[in-house]
Amino acid sequence: MSEQQSDDGSLAPVRRLAQFWNWLPVFRAVAESEHLPTAARELATSAPGLSRTVRQLEEALEQPLFDRGNARSLALNQRGRVFLQYVRDAMRRIDDGLQAIHEMTFRGPVRIVASHSVAMTYLLPALERLAERCPELRPEILTMDDQDACIALRKGSIDLALIEQGEVPDDLTVSWLESSSYSIYCGADHPLVRSPPKTLEDCLPYGFVAPPAGITDGWPANLRRQVHLRVSALSMGAKVCASGRLLAVLPDDFAIDAGWKVRRLPLSPLSEQPIFVAHRPLLAERDRVTETIDALRAAVEQLNQLMPERFYGEASPSRND
Repeated sequence: MSEQQSDDGSLAPVRRLAQFWNWLPVFRAVAESEHLPTAARELATSAPGLSRTVRQLEEALEQPLFDRGNARSLALNQRGRVFLQYVRDAMRRIDDGLQAIHEMTFRGPVRIVASHSVAMTYLLPALERLAERCPELRPEILTMDDQDACIALRKGSIDLALIEQGEVPDDLTVSWLESSSYSIYCGADHPLVRSPPKTLEDCLPYGFVAPPAGITDGWPANLRRQVHLRVSALSMGAKVCASGRLLAVLPDDFAIDAGWKVRRLPLSPLSEQPIFVAHRPLLAERDRVTETIDALRAAVEQLNQLMPERFYGEASPSRND
């Protein structure tokens, strides 16, 4: 084989890719928003300019990537969805490569989404472990709903999400972390400490602090309790409960680990809420995501060895009851 033939064979894909390489960031921004004005704001350019770039890319590929609705809205077709996944992976590999050559794999930000209770219970202890192993990582804890977290994962704007209720798209990796049970708690001076309830119905004469309407804490819908106060922050609900006036339904891990001076009533847990770890498919055996997951699992294992008597007293049930 001649030198010219070898050169043509090895560089042909590069030449082909060079035809539309500069259009790929525009395609990704438009594909992820499916809305030209939104993509234009993200890239600080004009919507007509983005529309022209997308047309040029489609002409170069000789394939339509979008179904056109109106002048502002574009919907990815099946080819576009497949192409978007490859573009995301390619950009991610390049970003990982830049981190590797600058020795940044275990340095800089690691962005994690978690609810307040999950962050307090599992994530903060995990980050202490992570700091020991990777002291140059800079964790950032963010809060968003599960659906938005999955979108952020796919875009690469976060690294890890602790998912509690939402469905995780098939192109993300998801694994079980822990299941948190929910039980009824009261303060140390509450009347039910002296006269423990035998059934849920025994709790009905007393007031509760609960989440806002439309957000469940696991209380059975067929039992009408007296909600005297609604708060959006779980920590505020726990503090109100600890004051002794109102009952609260709290995640057991949260109540045990956070040190709230509350007592779990000797009733079976009302429900269990699984917690999952979601992230983009791993491209390396070890990176900031795997280190964070390992720290999370170690924190869960340590928490599962704790007993709640330090908060509930000798007669109180253990976390495994």
